[in-house]
Amino acid sequence: MEDFGSLRRLLRTSAWVHRFITNLKKQRKKESLISGSLSVEELEAVQMKWIEHVQMKSYPDGVREASLRKLDPKEILNHDLSSELAGDMVHFLSRCQHPMGGFGGGPWQMAHLATTYAAINAVTTIGTQEAFDMILNHDLSTELAEDMVHFLSRCQHPMGGFGGGPWQMAHLATTYAAINAVTTIGTQEAFDMVDRESMVDFLWRMRQSDGTFLMHEGGESDVRGCYSPH
Repeated sequence: MEDFGSLRRLLRTSAWVHRFITNLKKQRKKESLISGSLSVEELEAVQMKWIEHVQMKSYPDGVREASLRKLDPKEILNHDLSSELAGDMVHFLSRCQHPMGGFGGGPWQMAHLATTYAAINAVTTIGTQEAFDMILNHDLSTELAEDMVHFLSRCQHPMGGFGGGPWQMAHLATTYAAINAVTTIGTQEAFDMVDRESMVDFLWRMRQSDGTFLMHEGGESDVRGCYSPH
């Protein structure tokens, strides 16, 4: 991975290779080929592959054990969550925290709205004092809370909506994640940060005559587009 110089270059190169392989399979089946610019879904798919690769390389025994052991959902989600497992989860989340605010999908990764939203929800699900202390005090006045709001504000697009990171195009999925992150943080600063007028304009631009919604300008329309605006 060191040969690529940046995470962005690594992901884009991997996504193009993955598309090439996918198109070879489609060509054999005489299916229509994928063309055009890389989609968000393609980049997210290869990012998950690299995360799995790094996890397997760094923690091979732990990954194999987790894949073989059938976990009862209650073991993770109920009120009797063991202190050891909760501590391990909080430790992992803390390593995903970006120094400029927000959370990446793994340690040393760039912050992204979707993973920031997931991290905040993981903290509220774990529900321990250690978990809350990692991101927010109960009075919601910590320096980290302000950093998270600052990060969200940098992801807000001037034409409405939120991108997955600063200077990225607005997308319904990351807009949904941003608004949920704002309501979870719950401070006045967080609510005031949202440009409601441009947000409404963005949602109306995404709405199609048949009632569906595009995920982004010139993008695809699918079930996420119907769910996210609400």
